[in-house]
Amino acid sequence: MRVISGSARGHRLAAPAGFDTRPTSDKLRGAMFNVLAGLAGIDAAVLDLFAGTGALGIEALSRGASSAVFVDCSRVCCEVIRKNLEHTKLLKKAEILPERWDAATKALGKAGRQFGLIFIDPPYGKGLVAETLKALPAYGLMAPRCALAVEQAASDSVIEAEGFEIIKLKRYTASCLIVYACTPSQP
Repeated sequence: MRVISGSARGHRLAAPAGFDTRPTSDKLRGAMFNVLAGLAGIDAAVLDLFAGTGALGIEALSRGASSAVFVDCSRVCCEVIRKNLEHTKLLKKAEILPERWDAATKALGKAGRQFGLIFIDPPYGKGLVAETLKALPAYGLMAPRCALAVEQAASDSVIEAEGFEIIKLKRYTASCLIVYACTPSQP
């Protein structure tokens, strides 16, 4: 797994040992960023939920995102994210929150934080995509013209949530990429 483009292009990223983390493949990440290039501002603040290795947020920082908040409840994953950010020299633009996604989004909302690009890559089969899509607008986390990129199991139902328009839907063997844009009724 490596950074595909930008200032950290070609840097290899570490992943935690074992099979608990499911890093986004280079192919899927490339497809995701091709779609996102036309939706979110290149300098957007990024929220990487269920961050795992941090590959999605790091890719965004490498391509010019102004900042990124990485959220993962695993301390091991948070340490891997820190090492990957240090390796790519992007740590100064990042914040790592070793918390559950719901506690982190609530705290970020209370702090008035907003993001132009949000990645959602939860454990498969737990219904977390639907929960997250409800929480983001409830806590006011989406900046105007916000884009969301979701990776979920190919077998999971695609969520059509109020306030979000599906821009891209692509199924792969085991996973599914969905890119949403906020509709005009949303921030």
